[in-house]
Amino acid sequence: MVIKLVFFIFISFYCNYALLAESKIDNYIKVGIYDNEPKVFFNLKGVPAGIFVDILEEIKKSESWEIDYVSCQWSDCLKQLKNGELDIMPDVAYTLEREKKFLFSDEAFLSSWSVL
Repeated sequence: MVIKLVFFIFISFYCNYALLAESKIDNYIKVGIYDNEPKVFFNLKGVPAGIFVDILEEIKKSESWEIDYVSCQWSDCLKQLKNGELDIMPDVAYTLEREKKFLFSDEAFLSSWSVL
């Protein structure tokens, strides 16, 4: 279990995920998916898609994870993550308030692409 957690932290160098602080990484992972194309979304066929889904699918192959993608609205995803109903929520911006509830990686996979 500890080895998987260390591996996940290492992988987090490349990705930016929020995890429930008390969650335990095992082979079954519930991931919150909300509409934020192209990063994370369900495509027209109802299949999870996006940059973060692609990254998770690659991790899944090497770690033999079983991933259950859960469709939810942004605020509901955060509530489910806080309540332990989700293990991972991709692409959550860091705030001091969120840091009290969730674990964040030190490095982001994507930079903000906002334009002033």
